[in-house]
Amino acid sequence: MKSKSLYLSPCPVYSAYSDQELLQAIRNDNENAFSELFRRYWLKAFNMAYTRVRSKELTEEIVQDLFVTLWDKRSSLSVNNMSSYLYIAIKHRVLNFIDSQLVHQKYQVYHKAFIQQQEDATERTVVFNELMGAIEQGLECLPEKSKRVFRLNRLEGHTISETA
Repeated sequence: MKSKSLYLSPCPVYSAYSDQELLQAIRNDNENAFSELFRRYWLKAFNMAYTRVRSKELTEEIVQDLFVTLWDKRSSLSVNNMSSYLYIAIKHRVLNFIDSQLVHQKYQVYHKAFIQQQEDATERTVVFNELMGAIEQGLECLPEKSKRVFRLNRLEGHTISETA
């Protein structure tokens, strides 16, 4: 059994149709006319998008989205020049893609900076608490007067004359 593909050779009936005749047939839900339109313009649309995106997978997604939209809006489709329509539609889709990538990159940078700050603050707090624990342990070994002098001068920030 053969698989159905959109890369089929042109249907003899529709290959002779003008773009406007194809569009009229597509408006009437004619899938064969749509296949012919796809066959005529897929490579051109692909090349237009690829020159800007430079990724085969993304280009295929953009072009597929364009043709799916054409089919979905077939009943209200009002196109006078298919080449111009495709050029403008591809241009807008590529620009939308680039805009979404820029927004995504900005959020990634912001997220990395924010998470890094949070991790640094948490790490500093943990290190500080560990240091204070070690100081408290060390103070337990000192005589009472030395503990008091150390606390006043080093922990509470009093000057030497205030401590005296």
